Amino acid sequence: MVKRLEYSEDALMNRMLFLSNANDINIVVEDTNHEYVYENIFERMLGDEIKIESIFPMNGKSGVEKAYKKNGKYYKGKPTFYIVDGDFDILLEKNKIVDDNYFYLERYNIESYYIEKQSVEKFMSWKMKKRKVEVSSIIKFDHWRLETLKKSTELFLNFVISKKEIPQDKTIGTYNKFVMQDGKINCDEIDSFISDLEYKIENYDIKKKAIVERFYCELNGDPVRLICGKYLINCLQRYLIAITGVNFKKDDFIYSLCNDFDIKELDYIKNGINAALKKQE
Repeated sequence: MVKRLEYSEDALMNRMLFLSNANDINIVVEDTNHEYVYENIFERMLGDEIKIESIFPMNGKSGVEKAYKKNGKYYKGKPTFYIVDGDFDILLEKNKIVDDNYFYLERYNIESYYIEKQSVEKFMSWKMKKRKVEVSSIIKFDHWRLETLKKSTELFLNFVISKKEIPQDKTIGTYNKFVMQDGKINCDEIDSFISDLEYKIENYDIKKKAIVERFYCELNGDPVRLICGKYLINCLQRYLIAITGVNFKKDDFIYSLCNDFDIKELDYIKNGINAALKKQE
């Protein structure tokens, strides 16, 4: 495996100094080593009207916040926009930066937008060398999605509880143990995780009820807004390989999906950028 270089927040911000001149606007995001993905997404979103030669990653939400506090709406005279993950921020009632140039994804992360039936079947049709109608009958995407979201919702609601009550716990983010090799959800591990929380957290039932109520009130009970997209892609890749016997690289899978998902799902960002640009004229 090739080890990817990691840069400090200051080093990442210095990249803007040298590369922002080629942009009509600057886009600042969380994920490092995924600039090519965001470049693709914003090219699809904004078309040829706005030139973006470089995307600027800041290695996490704190890095984006630091860049915003340092540069604000403009960097070297160019309008600058900031995109961060939704994460659990709404459920944890975290303070948000309120600015026309600062966007929080309405789902957990950008990968949460990729997983669509049509896109998955198109990719697997290419990998399996079969017609999409044949692929559809084999992979049964709708069934996989329903079962995975149903079983994972309980896990992620408990991640929220854990994050709120015992933030030092490192279980969040280590998703592998909750996903079996065939992509199915490991319910025994989830039950064990929940039992551990019940033991550690005083008045667990009351605190869980509050989080569940907030989930239905603030996120409309939508698991797609709750569950991490990276986790879902991991589940889906393992499931597809297991059920079809066809192996493929996760990076290839993700790049195909990000080329194909319904870009209109991000219209709220496109419209926000256009409105902000008009206001700044």
